[in-house]
Amino acid sequence: MIHFLWPTGCRPKEGRTVEARPIHDDLVIFSPDKSKGETDSRVIFLTKEAKAIVEPRMKDKGVLFKNTRDIPNTKDALVQAMIRISKKAGFRCIAYVARHSDATNALIRSVDTDSHCCT
Repeated sequence: MIHFLWPTGCRPKEGRTVEARPIHDDLVIFSPDKSKGETDSRVIFLTKEAKAIVEPRMKDKGVLFKNTRDIPNTKDALVQAMIRISKKAGFRCIAYVARHSDATNALIRSVDTDSHCCT
């Protein structure tokens, strides 16, 4: 799931709870009730890398990212994964940073901000 956050810029909660149902071609469309208090649907664009991550999971019912016991990842599981990664990396790693990194990388690549959703 962590690998999905980086190329999409989605919020960690969105990554943890994404299902196959809102995925349409190259887009994930979160309804307003699934998108952090927003009044409109929220769209996340799927890069080739992100599509490669979700495609094998699309046949599953419910949440796409689960643990080895086939249980959806929790907030605590993500926090623990980030702690393990931080120890290996030698510095603090935070899942939410992937969201901001996507926006920064899109600007570096001169992505048209009208066609790329980084919010």
